[in-house]
Amino acid sequence: HQTVQDRWIISTLLPHLNFLRMAAGLLANDARRAAEAGDGDTAAKNIVALYGISRHCESIPFLVDLLVADAIQRQARVATEDVLRDHPQVWSNDQLRDLAHQTAAAKIDWRRGFIGERVSFYDSMQRVYTDDGNGDGRLALYVGSNTAGEQTIFEVLNAVATNVSDLGMVEPPLSNKIVAMLAMPATNMVVASRKEMIDTYDRFANRALEQLEVPLWDTNAAQSIDEEAQQLSSDPLGKFRYLFVNLLLPAHDALRTRYVTSQGERDGTLIGLALELYHREHKKWPASLAELAPRWLPELPVDRITGKPLRLKIVDDRPIVFSAGVDGDDDGGRLPKYYAEREHEYTVGPEYKLDPNATELMLEQYDGDWVVWSTVKTIGKSESE
Repeated sequence: HQTVQDRWIISTLLPHLNFLRMAAGLLANDARRAAEAGDGDTAAKNIVALYGISRHCESIPFLVDLLVADAIQRQARVATEDVLRDHPQVWSNDQLRDLAHQTAAAKIDWRRGFIGERVSFYDSMQRVYTDDGNGDGRLALYVGSNTAGEQTIFEVLNAVATNVSDLGMVEPPLSNKIVAMLAMPATNMVVASRKEMIDTYDRFANRALEQLEVPLWDTNAAQSIDEEAQQLSSDPLGKFRYLFVNLLLPAHDALRTRYVTSQGERDGTLIGLALELYHREHKKWPASLAELAPRWLPELPVDRITGKPLRLKIVDDRPIVFSAGVDGDDDGGRLPKYYAEREHEYTVGPEYKLDPNATELMLEQYDGDWVVWSTVKTIGKSESE
């Protein structure tokens, strides 16, 4: 009996990512436990180990590996914030500086993720197209074989498109070998050739690489890549002509906002460590973040959403560092209502975009700031009321 798994064009097994992420969670919690027990050395070593695990995840150049690496780095940043909120004296000045260096060095090269994605796409195209000698082959009727016999391109496409198990699945009409053979000429007239398919994929990928580091405040940025891809897939002809691009193209806009979010959170942690060192020396918080540079910070990060300086507010003799948030205005470090009672990892960063046609209720829920660092113990209640 032929299973869906037998018919995949390509599959990648990365089980180690889940284990590494689970191990990272244990280390982050152990850092909190050690800090509560007054063991600052173990707490710091756990944070450093988290950054080490993230580097291990980055070694394989797939976007999923980098996303897991970023998630692990986020655990390190959140654990650092938690320790300095609840047990600020557990770390020495030297340990704070070392953690700042570790955080600054933990800069993911997101461009590497495109290497694996591109190679996977090329490999898939090599499997489903013939080659006429010029690298511009047409769809191949047979794309592989398994215990049940040869598979047609239509069987593979059905498995990929439906993404369901064989239990109760009705076989597509074109799974019949004779019918599939008769349908191939018409299919090749509709679906782009291999060269055109790869050129289209490369065009999107190259644009994504160019825009990856374009600031969010750049109003002259080109059209959203995902919007352009959506237009391609919504066109009746484009939907089928560029079938493989539509199926295998990553969500580049989401990747860009994840990249910016990671940068903002990293900025917040570096500022937070610098604030703690400043406070220990001066016995007070700075009047503005500008006082941290260049002694405690080589340069002061900017608001990743607006390009303007980040804001600092002192509440209950604790600092809050915040961005203008997705609504673009200063709400005094107040979290959006929808997230006000949640943990800080749910605060609204650039990954949450306000729809221009958002309802009044949505605008009210997301009206607030993106808090990139805070050691205020009751930020949810004190800043949302």
